[in-house]
Amino acid sequence: MLHEVGKHTHRCHSTGREIRPGESYYSVLVETAVGPERRDYSLEAWTGPPEGTIGYWKGKLAEAPPPPPKPKEIPLETMVELFDRLDVEAGSLDEDMKKRRYMLTLLLVRKRALKLHSIRRDSDQDFLVVRRPSESRTIEVEDPGLGEAEIQALENDLQSWMEAASKEQEI
Repeated sequence: MLHEVGKHTHRCHSTGREIRPGESYYSVLVETAVGPERRDYSLEAWTGPPEGTIGYWKGKLAEAPPPPPKPKEIPLETMVELFDRLDVEAGSLDEDMKKRRYMLTLLLVRKRALKLHSIRRDSDQDFLVVRRPSESRTIEVEDPGLGEAEIQALENDLQSWMEAASKEQEI
């Protein structure tokens, strides 16, 4: 006869104490009036399988995965230099570089290295109009109309691209 075993409860059935990642425990499958029930026990509360046990086993709760490493902090000067380089080449950029330029612009606005002056709308295209805080000259950056999934992928790509550019400058 097959029984469905529920997920780990993360609580000791006897004491109510939390069973933490990395900690060993016992689990039992007990027959109750409403059907089989999973119960988990900490090692110190385990006295053997309770009455009505269908089966039991010893396990160890998996360690929590380490947090993902933080991306390397790119110096603001490097970001501004990359933006300037892309600004000079703006007319000849391929689609990927136009997307990077747009995301870099948003990042620099957020870091207050650029100020959003306005948004210009052409018949079928939007442009961010930005300027440096100390200058009156404006710069137009084409909005590539990115979707949410594309933005997420592009954030990772932009980080890698800026890290590579930052390493080039260190040489």
